[in-house]
Amino acid sequence: MQLLSVLRSRQQNLSAAAQEAMTSLPQVLINVSIQGGITPQNLLNENRGVISEVEQLLKGMGRVLVRASGTEPLVRVMVEAQTSAEAQKYAEHIANALSHPSSEQGR
Repeated sequence: MQLLSVLRSRQQNLSAAAQEAMTSLPQVLINVSIQGGITPQNLLNENRGVISEVEQLLKGMGRVLVRASGTEPLVRVMVEAQTSAEAQKYAEHIANALSHPSSEQGR
């Protein structure tokens, strides 16, 4: 009810209000193949620091999602940032860390 009241007072429809409220950011998705017998969960756990580092660098002006694929031996890295270049840089940074696991992983 309150939403309808606000829309009416602004003389705005729901789609216009949603478009105004939601900012679309450039997004990059990189799939990282899992090799060497390491489990996706172990790979993610080993790289929590890198993922947190990128989240801090974004300073709340973007988003990071890293998850194991449910159907393939992949980890999916998705980064949204203010610019396409920034999203690409951070996604590649995480993907590189995932692609080059430490020698102690999986042991």
